[in-house]
Amino acid sequence: MILAAGQSSRLGRPKQLLTIHHESLVARMLRLSSKLGLSKIYVITGAYRERIEEEILKNGNIQVVFNQNYKSGMASSIACGTEYALKDNLDAIIITVVDQVFLQKDHLQELMESYQDHNSIAISKYDEGAGPPSLFGRAYFNELASSTGEQGAKSIIKKHKSQVIYIPFPKGNNDIDSPEDLHYLNDA
Repeated sequence: MILAAGQSSRLGRPKQLLTIHHESLVARMLRLSSKLGLSKIYVITGAYRERIEEEILKNGNIQVVFNQNYKSGMASSIACGTEYALKDNLDAIIITVVDQVFLQKDHLQELMESYQDHNSIAISKYDEGAGPPSLFGRAYFNELASSTGEQGAKSIIKKHKSQVIYIPFPKGNNDIDSPEDLHYLNDA
């Protein structure tokens, strides 16, 4: 599940469409995801829906999911996408964002390899903090589908901390939220 619904309000333009190495951030995330042999790839859109969906449709067979409640925060996009994962009877989902320019396919593979059963959660551990990309087993889908707010899945992770496996991703907190962060595009 690729979260691409945000308004990019601090940046002032859709970060999903910023380019790195001649491809948009959303196209880059699709390329990385498509190399993993996943049964489904969902891209959750919201703000800038038409422009992002136009970019997505250039990049293969993807399930585009529009989150009409995108203004209420990241958790609404997670809930929206998880509804599809429940319908599709998936065993686990990986939740990613588009603006982690240092993310590589190998890290996503590590998350998948750490998946032990339907009761596990694998979270990326940054130099400072932790967060996406994250993998959740099916046991957490109902909680993800009812999550709310800006915190994404943090309350679920906190509640089930004994089931959490941390996978090192040192530069994971280097994402693009404001114009000051645009240098990451050149550093990656």
